[in-house]
Amino acid sequence: MSAAAVLQEAPSRPDVADVGGDRGGTGGTRSGSDSSGSSGFSMVTLSWLAAGSWITGLVLYAVQQSLQLPSGYGVEDLFGWSTPGTVIAAVLNWCPPNSSRWRAAVIYVLADTAFFLPFYGALILVAARALDAALQAGTAPVGKLLRATLQPVSWLLVIALWFVDGVENFAGGQRIAVAIWAFVASVAIAVALFVVFWRSVLAAPDK
Repeated sequence: MSAAAVLQEAPSRPDVADVGGDRGGTGGTRSGSDSSGSSGFSMVTLSWLAAGSWITGLVLYAVQQSLQLPSGYGVEDLFGWSTPGTVIAAVLNWCPPNSSRWRAAVIYVLADTAFFLPFYGALILVAARALDAALQAGTAPVGKLLRATLQPVSWLLVIALWFVDGVENFAGGQRIAVAIWAFVASVAIAVALFVVFWRSVLAAPDK
């Protein structure tokens, strides 16, 4: 009877273990799928923002190179000059009514404002969110400090960069006689694009 009892009890023990294993496995699978889904969504968003920033920067660089003078000065140098004596050589190239390349310079300023600013701003913020998500599992004090400060600091950094670039582009646009309404329209496009980008970042990942 004791041998029979042992044989009867033996299958019951794996059943309990199986049930516990199933529960544990199910819980582990759900947690893994949730984390992988969120991580995958973040990486996809980060990838297309990085690609958009790179392509926009490449186009702007090409336009910038087309606007260079034979001496090597570019349109960005014009934005930083402050005396009439240093800018007189560039006036004939970039400033109306004598310029043959004024339209390209205007496109450069407006495209930089409308497209590059929202792309790189969203890219920095998404990279900060991805790093914050990667630090969630950590318990080290440094990791907790980074999590507490990373996103606020990234927002402050982006706002500061936008302010500096916006002032520079506005001042440069005024040097080459860009209409105020055109610059305001480029800022409105930048805001609209950033809102679209950020909504896609905050959207729930596909399950």
